[in-house]
Amino acid sequence: MRGKRERINYKENVDEKVDEAVKIKNKTLKNLKNLVIKVIFIIIAIYLTGKYCFGIYRMKGTAMVPSISDGDLIITYKLDKKFNRGTVIAYNENGKKNFSRIVAIEGDVVDISEDNELMINNHVENNKVYFETKSSESSNVKYPYQVKKGELFVVNDYRQDSVDSRFFGGISEEKVESVVFSIIRTKGI
Repeated sequence: MRGKRERINYKENVDEKVDEAVKIKNKTLKNLKNLVIKVIFIIIAIYLTGKYCFGIYRMKGTAMVPSISDGDLIITYKLDKKFNRGTVIAYNENGKKNFSRIVAIEGDVVDISEDNELMINNHVENNKVYFETKSSESSNVKYPYQVKKGELFVVNDYRQDSVDSRFFGGISEEKVESVVFSIIRTKGI
């Protein structure tokens, strides 16, 4: 009789341990499922934020030297559609992503003086200019140039051999993808 009770107790102990193991397994699976759902949600949130709010780009070329150097990371904000003089923007022109500085907005008159100074509304541009501003010889832009409604006049900081509004005129505000709000230097650190 004693052996029969021991077998029953043993069987009850095994059944309890199996039940406990099943509960642990179910709890672990539930926790894993919750973790996977959270990770998927975070990935979707990062994707949507990147697609609709922010952009990260690597500068290629010297068009914006010294402000932005070749290889620098550029972080942009896509929801800002207020355009001010002096703001650096990312825009698409001829299927290519460009970064330029807004120097004139709709209604402004742009001219280039005989001394190769950029004039906005008969005043010399007030941004620090490191390079001489010349109009492009192959340009159809005639000066003085009045910026049309819904357009911006943009120039690059490195003004020699750069393609900007001096070459193709004002750009439509609709072509502006985002406003640069941070630059991460990657060279010379």
